[in-house]
Amino acid sequence: MLEFLRGEFMAEACKRASDHQLASAIGSPVVVVTGGSRGIGLALARGFAARGHNQFLIARDSARLRAAAGNIQSDFGVVVRFAAHDLALPEATAEIVATLAAEQCHADILVNCAGIGIYDDFIVIDKEQAHRVLAVNIAAATNLMHAWLPGMLQRRRGGVLNVASLAGLTPMPYLALYAASKSYLIALTRAGSTETSGSGVTVSVVLPGPVNTDFLSNSSGASVRRAALLPGLSAETVARTAIEGFLAGQTVITPGLVGTLCRLALKLTPYWLLAPVIKRAAKGAFFGSAPKAPTETVQVATCAANVSPGTNYAVAGVAQG
Repeated sequence: MLEFLRGEFMAEACKRASDHQLASAIGSPVVVVTGGSRGIGLALARGFAARGHNQFLIARDSARLRAAAGNIQSDFGVVVRFAAHDLALPEATAEIVATLAAEQCHADILVNCAGIGIYDDFIVIDKEQAHRVLAVNIAAATNLMHAWLPGMLQRRRGGVLNVASLAGLTPMPYLALYAASKSYLIALTRAGSTETSGSGVTVSVVLPGPVNTDFLSNSSGASVRRAALLPGLSAETVARTAIEGFLAGQTVITPGLVGTLCRLALKLTPYWLLAPVIKRAAKGAFFGSAPKAPTETVQVATCAANVSPGTNYAVAGVAQG
């Protein structure tokens, strides 16, 4: 019996030593948040920081990033690095991965929150804008998962939290590309969660409904008044629910009672019944009663869409480059 216990102890000690060597070789763990300078992305970064996680924030606006990083470190005492990248560029993913490696960090948790929404008739959307939506909402999220999931599986810890939308559960007139891209993210998450089951790695997706950020109010000159009438959760509420669900190992997370009911309704109601209702609601919310120019396209970043590469730190509460 003593020999057995001694053997178990030695095995556990060897495992811990191996884990320590692995951690030393790959650097310090961080939560990587794309779109981390505002909105849901910033709320998620703050939520993970409140739980003691060091951060690496990615977004497009370097000034916003600097301010967000400084505030997070000042409020929670964690180390916050940040780098400005345009995730629509094909080289962005490789640059981000290389930056983390150069900083001797590894992605313990990846939060894919950066996204772009375009409100318009699909046929008049500019091709370049459409490609940006696909590059940020689909390609960047996919590439970052593909880059960092193998290391998570090797370490048997961490995971991916994707930010999608209830819009991804059904085709959305006037929001076709955004909804389709979020549908992809939901499907990718569900498949990834199944593939990684039992590995110690969690792959989750959160499906917010309307959220009180500037996503709708910045869009289009459309109907700000009508957009304001849509009941929405705070970004902080969405982030808290998302993090709690992720840490609990949930695959699909829906914040709020209204969101849960909407998800159920979208699942049970045939699309031919939903389509005219969604079309009227979307047209009213995004364009109001004013006539829309046939070639006008409205584009807005959801969480903080993603200018030049470079790593910065927040030190002593002040972001310093």
